Amino acid sequence: MSARRAANGGLALLCALLLIAGLALVSCPSRSAGDDTPVAVVNGQPITEEALRRALLAQEGPRVLVEMIDEIIIRQAAEEARVTAAPEMVKLREENALAYSGGEAGLQAALQSAGLTPERFRERLRLGVLLDGVVLKQMKIADAEVEAYYRQHAERFAYGPQVRARMIMTTTRENAEALKAALDAGGDFAGLAKELSADPATAPQGGDMGWFEREDYAQEISDVAFSLQPGQTSEVFAGPDGFYIVRVEDTRPAGRKPLAEVREEILSALKFERLPEERQRWLVERRRQARLGLADPEVRAAVQALLKTAPAPGTLPL
Repeated sequence: MSARRAANGGLALLCALLLIAGLALVSCPSRSAGDDTPVAVVNGQPITEEALRRALLAQEGPRVLVEMIDEIIIRQAAEEARVTAAPEMVKLREENALAYSGGEAGLQAALQSAGLTPERFRERLRLGVLLDGVVLKQMKIADAEVEAYYRQHAERFAYGPQVRARMIMTTTRENAEALKAALDAGGDFAGLAKELSADPATAPQGGDMGWFEREDYAQEISDVAFSLQPGQTSEVFAGPDGFYIVRVEDTRPAGRKPLAEVREEILSALKFERLPEERQRWLVERRRQARLGLADPEVRAAVQALLKTAPAPGTLPL
């Protein structure tokens, strides 16, 4: 068989798959339905292009078609919803897949087993990010569900005695003492902290440490903060990374964060819990609604069955 004839046979097979999916991505050669051009001869008996085409369509056609159908459905929905696949999200999913597979070797083995090239795998991850973005944008969580979650997970939002304070940290006691003198003379704690504190976490916020419990900071810092009353400023004291001055702004006893304060956190938790089920439900419903024209009756039956159960792209395991 010539190289040209073999190439034409492969192109004909590709065209058959694409045309069944309703796509015209290549220029297809004209051929008859019963093409008897041999692609191989075994002990004098030929295997024709038509026989190979039918076998490949029966074995791989439905799976390939479902993937192509899903891709069109998801991309159309993402474009309509103005959802994009952020590269950092795709990278994160690739890292998750690496961890799930036990490393690079495990991932390569999983890809080979699933019949995916690395490029096609990354494209499936991108589709998964798009799908999740569409589903999350449409997902609705009722107020009653948020309130029920708040009640059922009361311990998650409980806290012990807390202090809200600001700090200034310096690398030398001399600098800390100079700042303490400026504070005693009426200097603005937040302004001095923002300009001169060496603590990278709190300095940009004017030294604001937020609400915290004893275990949230080193013992040297917490012991001082929890010994002060609102409005009091500590003396200079040594801590883990230098010398500190702390001013307490408020205190509150043990309790539970109000619902209004944690509503967004609860919404995110509920959406995360529901996402795997919702993404599959959404895709199956969109598949059902799609207008599909499948010419081959055997392939059509197999595709219709797969459309009810095939997992959404970008899910693990591969």
